[in-house]
Amino acid sequence: MWLSPLSPLSLLSPLSPLSLLSLLSLAGSVTPEPAPVSQLVTDLGLRLFREALSPRGDTNVALSPLGVTSLLVALQVATAGRGRRQLEEATGFSIDGLVTGLVPPGAVGPQTRLVVASALSFRGLWGVPVSPKATRPRPFRRPDGTDVTVPMVALAGRFRC
Repeated sequence: MWLSPLSPLSLLSPLSPLSLLSLLSLAGSVTPEPAPVSQLVTDLGLRLFREALSPRGDTNVALSPLGVTSLLVALQVATAGRGRRQLEEATGFSIDGLVTGLVPPGAVGPQTRLVVASALSFRGLWGVPVSPKATRPRPFRRPDGTDVTVPMVALAGRFRC
């Protein structure tokens, strides 16, 4: 069987060019103003978040945790700590005070460049109707280590990617 030659970029996953840009942005992040590559990464990240936060009608958005993490790292490094302000400007709302309790007070020192934290949040409408029968009481662990029972939904299905 004969295979046509592929361009070098066609052999890379969609995440690979982004990862390359993220690494390149490290070189420009030590200067006070972002380098052109850093600005490109920042613009790409902000466009992704703006698109993810926009109303989507009856469609859903699926984001890879690795892809989002790569963008967040690129944003943090490329913007020299100005990422929160830029995200707030791009999305049109302030995140100040909305995210609490992810990092204990005093856990981040003055030399810290990046903190990676995880939280689950869903603000929107389900793209698929959810039956009340799919909701079950399940254990949920609070940040202080105590467990509580909360209603959680479980859905199974096939997703086309």
